[in-house]
Amino acid sequence: ENAALVINQFQEIFAGTGVEPEVWDPSRVAIIFDHRVPAESPKTATNQKKIREFVAANGITGHVVLTRITALEEALIERLDRAGIPYVVLEPDLESALKLHDRGIEVMVGELDDPATYQAARVGDASMVATTRSDPTNTNVAFTVRETDPEVSILATASSDTSVDVLELAGCDQTLQLGE
Repeated sequence: ENAALVINQFQEIFAGTGVEPEVWDPSRVAIIFDHRVPAESPKTATNQKKIREFVAANGITGHVVLTRITALEEALIERLDRAGIPYVVLEPDLESALKLHDRGIEVMVGELDDPATYQAARVGDASMVATTRSDPTNTNVAFTVRETDPEVSILATASSDTSVDVLELAGCDQTLQLGE
């Protein structure tokens, strides 16, 4: 896991200074095991243990806000659960939200273009908002989230280079171009 390498670098910065390494704002950090789960080797298992200890020691507890549920988000939710990171899926449709709830998925009802939805989801305390809908919807989500909280990390998917640029202008910190 790359997070173990980053943690090593983080601790190295403070080595010999007499200052204890400390994450400045743990609510803005989300560490997710996105591959090698379960660990395929003793080295990976050791690194994942180190990451979990770092997360616990630094009070990294922020939740992740998702705007959709597909196979991608279900895989992410599985990893979030394993890492002990809370999440919530925002769903505009009550009937769909009830079905998700019945499946054991943490869900809340709210319009994706309404700042009140993100306030209710405590986006200010979240580690990340991940939006994987259409490019125009992701752009609206980014603008709405930025209106609610200028600091939270926003990850969005995009279908084209042009959309990547628009999403970054809308306030996305990271974009993943999946199409074209």
